[in-house]
This record gives sequence, C-alpha cells and structure tokens, in this order.
Amino acid sequence: MIKIRTLFFCLSIVLFSGILSAQSLEDKIKDYIIKNPEVILKSLENYEKKKEENDKIKNKKNVEFNKSQLLDSSNGLFSGNKDGQKILVEFFDYNCTYCKKAHKDIKKLISNDENIKVIYKNFPILSEESLKLSKIAIFLGKKSNLDFKKFHNEIIEHKGFVSDKKLRMIIKNIGYDPDLLFSELNKDYLVNEVKKDVELAKILNLRGTPVFIANNELVFGYVGFDELNTMLNTQQ
Repeated sequence: MIKIRTLFFCLSIVLFSGILSAQSLEDKIKDYIIKNPEVILKSLENYEKKKEENDKIKNKKNVEFNKSQLLDSSNGLFSGNKDGQKILVEFFDYNCTYCKKAHKDIKKLISNDENIKVIYKNFPILSEESLKLSKIAIFLGKKSNLDFKKFHNEIIEHKGFVSDKKLRMIIKNIGYDPDLLFSELNKDYLVNEVKKDVELAKILNLRGTPVFIANNELVFGYVGFDELNTMLNTQQ
C-alpha cells in the first residue's frame, strides 16, 4: 500500500513540475513497475476486492427488491415445509451437473431441519430438453406438489440426459398420460411461467446454475451443505 502511494506521489510531482517529457515519464513508470511488480498485483487485488464488495451490495438490493417474486411458490415448485421460515431459493437447470450434486445437500438440509422450505426457480439455459423438463415440472406442480417432488427427484437424480423412453416411464409412474401431458407443453400458461423465472434470473444478473438465495444473500455455483446451512441460519 505504501509503495502504491509512493508511486502516485512521485507521478504527481513530475507531472506538475513539467520536468519530464512524455516519453521520459513513460520510461520512469515502466522502470518502477519492473522493479516493483507487487504494486500492480496489489492494485489488481484491491480492484477485485472492491468490485466483489460492490457486486454483493448490488445483488442484495436486487434480491430485496424482487423478494415477493422470489418467495412465490404458488406454482407448487417447492420441497420441505410449505410454511417453513428458513427459505432457500434455487435457480436450476435439470441438466446441470452441479444442480444434481447440490440436490443431495438440499435433501440433507430438509431432513435435518423441519423449518426449511426450498423454492425452485427454473433457469433452463443448457438445452431445449431442459426447457421441456421445466415445463413438465410446472405442469405437475400446478396439479400437485407431491407429484412435482416425485418428478423433480427422479429427474435431478438421474445421471446425464433423460431419454424420451425414460421420461415417459417417469411420467406414467407418477400417474399421468405422457402424450396428454406433452400436448400441454406449448400452452401459454406454462410458457409464461418459465419466462417469468428466466426474466427474474436476468434481473438478478444470473448467468449460470445453480444459484442460491437465502436471507437476502446470493451465491453462485455449487457451494456444498455447510455454506447453504450457514446461509439459512444467518440472521440479517
């Protein structure tokens, strides 16, 4: 920090004194940086730290402003205690490897604490298949939260992409006719429901999955059980 201040102090002196030409000043700066490379590294570290702090503040404000939409689970896409006071929101894609991995942590959270509710927001960015699965999830959620959870667990725990044959079997086992269900997927009420989640993700500047939100804190990517548990149990 002292060296950075020294650099700017020296630069200010020579700039205002007019004793150096532009080329000479450039040479002096290059020479100083070569001899003190840690100055640049420290400057970059400070910049990244400041940017991270600003992003965190901005994310928190975005979460607070869109809280009612984030906590809306009227489409039936939730697990755990429907009246739980500890609420975790997850933006996910059914074909996201890390979303599948995080599912194990989410199940553990719910089994460990009866006051937890997990709300799922579709962010199908990986493929058309992801979009199809998100519409099916919403269709089932609107019919029955229990049916949604059966479907969600089957799909998110499946390794790799789900074949059409496997998908039909899952839907049939839950108690629905696959062809009749598929015929619903382009209906406006399902298309608009997915759009609503995707637009919310864009407002929050999300670019990937999974993303978790709890107590106005937003974290990107897979973070594991301990961090999710800390998020849920941190008082704001």
